[in-house]
Amino acid sequence: MTSKEAEQTLSLIRTLMERSTCYTNLSGHAGIAAELAETPGLRSDDVPDLEIAALAIEHGLVLASHDHGFRRFSRLRVVDPLMGGVT
Repeated sequence: MTSKEAEQTLSLIRTLMERSTCYTNLSGHAGIAAELAETPGLRSDDVPDLEIAALAIEHGLVLASHDHGFRRFSRLRVVDPLMGGVT
């Protein structure tokens, strides 16, 4: 992901967060999302995964998913319900 693409992705995240009513701690979430947006290799279609990962990290949750793409987010704890074990 180029720096321009990263900035565009972060801008999209900020826009979505400003329009949303479900977030209660925007500053914490925005910081986590911004940090995750710097993950190498992200594309614009990874924004939903980034948001899910940021929410899980923000709330101290373990994400249950067989989608191995979530493992790119080093702070995210993931369990594969089909394989077992938290990473």
